[in-house]
Amino acid sequence: MTLTTADTQLRYAFELTSADVNALKAFVLARIAEVKERHRFGSVEHDVAHCLTRFVEDGFQSLDEAFLYGDDSREVLGIKRDHWSRLILATMTWREHPDYNAARWRRPDYRDAAHEQEMIAYHRSQLR
Repeated sequence: MTLTTADTQLRYAFELTSADVNALKAFVLARIAEVKERHRFGSVEHDVAHCLTRFVEDGFQSLDEAFLYGDDSREVLGIKRDHWSRLILATMTWREHPDYNAARWRRPDYRDAAHEQEMIAYHRSQLR
C-alpha cells in the first residue's frame, strides 16, 4: 500500500502543504456553516457564526501568504509552524469528529530535522 501525504503523520513544518491548509479550512468552515444553518438570519448565534467565518478566513489567509514565499527558509518555516499551530489549537475541539484528520492536523514540534537535532542538543546541555 502506498501512503499519500494525507495519510502520513505531520512531523515537521516543512511537511505542511497547501492541501493540508485548504482541507482544514474547508473542515472548519463546514462546522461553522452547520451552526449558521440551524439559526435564523439575524439571531445572535447566526451573527457569531458569521463573525467566526471572517476570523477563520483571515487566519487561514495569513498562512496561505506564507506559502507564497516559495521557500523553506528558517524564517518561513517558523511562520508556517506558528500560524498552523494557532489554527490547530483552535480546532482541536473537533479531534474526535470522523472527518478530522488527526494525522495531518497536528502541531509540528520542529521546523525540520535539523531544528529537532538543535533542540535535542540544547535540552541535553541543560541536563548537565
